[in-house]
Amino acid sequence: MAYSPNLSYSSAMRTLNKWIDKCVALKTQLFQRGYTNASRNLTPEQVNLIFEYLGEP
Repeated sequence: MAYSPNLSYSSAMRTLNKWIDKCVALKTQLFQRGYTNASRNLTPEQVNLIFEYLGEP
């Protein structure tokens, strides 16, 4: 997980989900594109949205 390279995969995903939850606009955009809190595989479009809102790792 590029945003939290020192964490285990599951911890990194929990951290990313917390960041997404704090950014309502990002969360809304992601959910409109099929994302759920249980998503583990992201589409290129979802990744680009994360980059847009959180910046590239």
